[in-house]
Amino acid sequence: CARAGVCELLKLRANCSATLQPDSPSLPLPTPAQPLLGPSPPCPTHPPARCSRSARPRPARPPARCCRRLRAAGWARMASVFVTVGTTSFDELVEEISSERAVRILKDLGYRKLILQIGRGFVEPKPSVGTDFTIEVYRFKDSIADDIRNATLVISHAGAGSCLEILEAGKPLIVVINEKLMNNHQLELAKQLHRDGHLLYCTCSTLCKTLQKSDFTSLKPFPSGHPEKFAALMDNVFGFQRLK
Repeated sequence: CARAGVCELLKLRANCSATLQPDSPSLPLPTPAQPLLGPSPPCPTHPPARCSRSARPRPARPPARCCRRLRAAGWARMASVFVTVGTTSFDELVEEISSERAVRILKDLGYRKLILQIGRGFVEPKPSVGTDFTIEVYRFKDSIADDIRNATLVISHAGAGSCLEILEAGKPLIVVINEKLMNNHQLELAKQLHRDGHLLYCTCSTLCKTLQKSDFTSLKPFPSGHPEKFAALMDNVFGFQRLK
């Protein structure tokens, strides 16, 4: 009986081996599993789900040169020139700075706005608003402090009060001398402040040339909060001696 059982087992094993041969068309041999060398390819039927917010890649920061360009572009959109003649009149200055030549130079230098405070003068340029340049005109305001603070460059007559206010605001300043004044102490004041490195000065005939060749990086800040220094400067210009 035991021998008969062994024979039956051998027959069953032989039948199983015959069904698993490579020549059998009904049941191919299974292929061995391949090692995972990388992520599995995406399924065309079921696309992968979007990653969470924390796993999303952040955009790279722009290079430093791009940041400089952006800052330069922002500066160009906001750059403005403020011109003030004080409480009197200075028609030659207003006429020169609003001329086509001067406006073209300002545009080439990157300025986009010109604000004119013309005082009591007879020359009154026409205000204009353009895509690349704007001109604003007014005679007087209660205070020009905001215009000075918001300006990139200030062009002023040589009045002592105007010069002091602009220099204390820390703005680049071009002083234009009125050559028609008889006792021209304004010229002496402008020369002294220029020698001290605080401003540039010119006349109406040389204003455009001064704008083209101006270098404001060499100017020294005026010591604000010390009116006694400006008073001493005025005494020196006018030849006064202070009493001790």
